[in-house]
Amino acid sequence: MAGFHLLSPYFLVSLKELYSKQRECSSDIGRRKNRQEVDLAQFCLDRGTILHELNHVVGFEHEHVRPDRDQYIEVIWDNFTSEEFKKEMYIVKDRKRWSVFNESYDLYSLMHYGPYAYGNGKITIRARDSYFQNIIGQGKGFSAKDIRKIRKMYNCLPDRPQDVIY
Repeated sequence: MAGFHLLSPYFLVSLKELYSKQRECSSDIGRRKNRQEVDLAQFCLDRGTILHELNHVVGFEHEHVRPDRDQYIEVIWDNFTSEEFKKEMYIVKDRKRWSVFNESYDLYSLMHYGPYAYGNGKITIRARDSYFQNIIGQGKGFSAKDIRKIRKMYNCLPDRPQDVIY
């Protein structure tokens, strides 16, 4: 269960470790009735990936599928290895389904894929502002905006700004 305790400052969750032979890192988005399984292959057992998948469990989509993403990034469609990944992982979600909690686009978000994700070795996501190119998809932990969105979603805003853990 290494890594799952990292959520405790942000969520109240009950976790049970199960073993399977999955070869992917994935979770459904949002709560499921009774229990929800998170698939974590051996290569997914780092802090950032575990937090990313558990953030799906509590209801968060990928940042790069926000309706306003084209103002901040360019998706290089020709550089993907699979049509399936293009459609499933990068198509902008319907505005009606999306909630941004009055937060601007977050290139630092743990929920943002990196510049080479699912690509053929070439860039699949290019930041419109080149300053951010090596920052997108940092994958290490929650950004300040990630934490604010989690707290807003679950109505657990801190009493004082200094109570926010980054």
